[in-house]
Amino acid sequence: MKKSTYQGLPTLGSSYELNNDHLDTIRIPIDNAIDEYPRVFAVRFELRQPRSVLTDCLSRDEIIGNEALGIRRIDLATRFVQSFKAKLKAHERKARREKKRFYPCTVRYVWVRERDTSDNDHYHFVLLLNRDCFWRLGSSKKVGSLAWTIASAWASALNCDIDYASTLVDYPPNRCYALERNSHEIIEQYKNLFFRLSYFAKYATKHYDEGHRCIGRSIR
Repeated sequence: MKKSTYQGLPTLGSSYELNNDHLDTIRIPIDNAIDEYPRVFAVRFELRQPRSVLTDCLSRDEIIGNEALGIRRIDLATRFVQSFKAKLKAHERKARREKKRFYPCTVRYVWVRERDTSDNDHYHFVLLLNRDCFWRLGSSKKVGSLAWTIASAWASALNCDIDYASTLVDYPPNRCYALERNSHEIIEQYKNLFFRLSYFAKYATKHYDEGHRCIGRSIR
């Protein structure tokens, strides 16, 4: 059986099942990350919302109207990214104050918004980071680890407790990938990552007719 490909790269679905524009979008941050850093660390995860339309954790927003609450809901991916970047900046400042070595890390990412049987959207994310800065996921209980930073950023986006937010972050079995520009395995590493991320481009469970973006990526 012939495998499905896109521009020579393997994909999880056929051209009829995947959005080619989204596949292009996925490639750009990967290429930019490899161009900047000789070693790239990629991590995939899913961000879910609370079941009760956020009001179980957005306590201070309970008095606002549904329209305002809806605006907060559709901006969740943006707020997550902004918070994640801010936490990295805070970590850098702390390291400099303590005269500890800190590696620069441009935050690159791709996210897609989907909804299947739930009332709320969920987000599939991939972060592409400098592997000298982050080389493993770590524990969400350890302050400063990548897992903790992700959970903390999602907590900020939802305006809820980090312990609760961490239960809304799901990691798939194949969650972490390393790309080494100068390795003889770089082509295989790239193909493996793109193959997994091609799932983001599937038409199923996307809602294009709602006036909100279904995909987003870092600009540079």
